[in-house]
This record gives sequence, C-alpha cells and structure tokens, in this order.
Amino acid sequence: MKLTPTPKNDWASDAWTQADSAASATALRLYSLHEQVEIVERVSVGWAG
Repeated sequence: MKLTPTPKNDWASDAWTQADSAASATALRLYSLHEQVEIVERVSVGWAG
C-alpha cells in the first residue's frame, strides 16, 4: 500500500512508510522466531523418540 504524497501531507506519508516497514520487520522477526522454535521442537522430539 503506497500513499501518494502531496506537499501538505508529506510528513504523514513518511510516517506511514516507516510504520509499514517497521510492521514488516516485526512480522519477519516473529516468523523466523516461530521457525526456530519449530526446529528446536523437532530436534527435541527426535531425541525423546
């Protein structure tokens, strides 16, 4: 989603762009964390089984 900035709401669209990239980075971090947890669980189950 991209806002087309006009001189009047330039700062607002900048804020939106920064919020968008921050949200993407957070989602990516959560996703990779979730993947790591799954890998650890798989290893643990393999050891226990």
